[in-house]
Amino acid sequence: MMKEYLLLFIIVMLFIIVMLVLGVLKLLSAVLKKGGRGLFHSHEDYEIEAAGKMGEKYAFAYVKKVLKDGDVMLNNVALSYEEKKTELDALVINKNGVYIIEVKNFKGRIYGKENDEKWKKVKVTGAGNVYNKYIDNPLGQLNREIYILAKYLKKRGINVWINGYVFFVNKNSPIHTPVVLENLKDVDAAIHTKGERKLSDSEIGRIIKILK
Repeated sequence: MMKEYLLLFIIVMLFIIVMLVLGVLKLLSAVLKKGGRGLFHSHEDYEIEAAGKMGEKYAFAYVKKVLKDGDVMLNNVALSYEEKKTELDALVINKNGVYIIEVKNFKGRIYGKENDEKWKKVKVTGAGNVYNKYIDNPLGQLNREIYILAKYLKKRGINVWINGYVFFVNKNSPIHTPVVLENLKDVDAAIHTKGERKLSDSEIGRIIKILK
C-alpha cells in the first residue's frame, strides 16, 4: 500500500513540475514576442524606446504641417538590401526628390563631432543625479539608410538621388550642419529645395508603390 501511495505522490509531483515548466515557457514566449520588455530590457532601455516612439509621433505631426500639394510622406518604412536591414522613420517624396528624415528624441545634453562613431549623452535628473550614456552617431545611421534605400530602388529600376536628414526633436544636436533639422523652417527648406532633376509624376508613383 505504501508503495502505491509513493508512486501516486511521485506522479502528482511530476505533473506539477511539468505544468510549472510549461507555464514558464509560455511566459518566456510572451515576453520574447514583446521584445523582452520588463525582463531582458533595463528600465533605461524601456524609457529610451518609449521616448523614441513619442518623438516619432510628434515629428510626424510636425512634418505634416509643412507638407504641400504633391508631397507624400511614408512612415516606418522597413526594407533591406543584401541582408542589410533598416527602417526609415519618415520618408517624403515629391517632385523635388526623395527625403529621409531620421527622428531623434534624445534627452539631455549631447556631445560629439560629425565624424565620431559614438556620441556622449548626459542627462541630469530632477534629484541632481547625472547619467552618462554613449550612443551611436545618428549621422552614421543616416548614411546607412541612404545607401540601402538608393540600392533598393536602383535594383527595381529607379535611379534617384536620396537626400537624408536627422531631425532632433529637442533641438539638442551637438553639431550644426545642413543635414541637421531642428525646427519647421529647417524641415520646410529641406524637402522643398529644388534639386538638379525633378521627378516626374510617374516616377513618384512608382517609388510610392514600391515602398508602400
